[in-house]
Amino acid sequence: DNSAVNMKVAGTYTVTYVATDDAGNSSSEEISLTLKVKPDSYIEPETVYGEAQKILNTIIEPDMTDMEKALKIINEICTDMSGIMVPGKPPRFAFVECSDYSLKIQGYIWFKTTNFFTLQDYKNHINMAVLKRFNEEGLSFAYPTSTIFLAK
Repeated sequence: DNSAVNMKVAGTYTVTYVATDDAGNSSSEEISLTLKVKPDSYIEPETVYGEAQKILNTIIEPDMTDMEKALKIINEICTDMSGIMVPGKPPRFAFVECSDYSLKIQGYIWFKTTNFFTLQDYKNHINMAVLKRFNEEGLSFAYPTSTIFLAK
């Protein structure tokens, strides 16, 4: 039952989930649902994607390797999101490792907030924008695999 939840008013609400099977057995669980006001610093995904596309159109060269394209895309997406980052501290990215089980791109971004949930939102928006741009550019990276044989 979510009838007490007002999606337009911040607060903590109790929501009850009830499940009943065909035999009439029933179970319920109560949870607390907390609604918060969207922070002023929140950036809509559509805004991120639109800005990233503008940048992508200007940064990719035909002779670049996939990894060079990937690094350019990541750097440009993050650089263009300067409103959520500490001024004077640009993001840094590098392809730091290529092993038999991984390709590692390492990055450093200095955000203006230390709020855990806001940071998770920022990371999610950046990662979704990067994934979308990789897909649009046709970038894909093979997942390294290993074959293990069991002894008889």
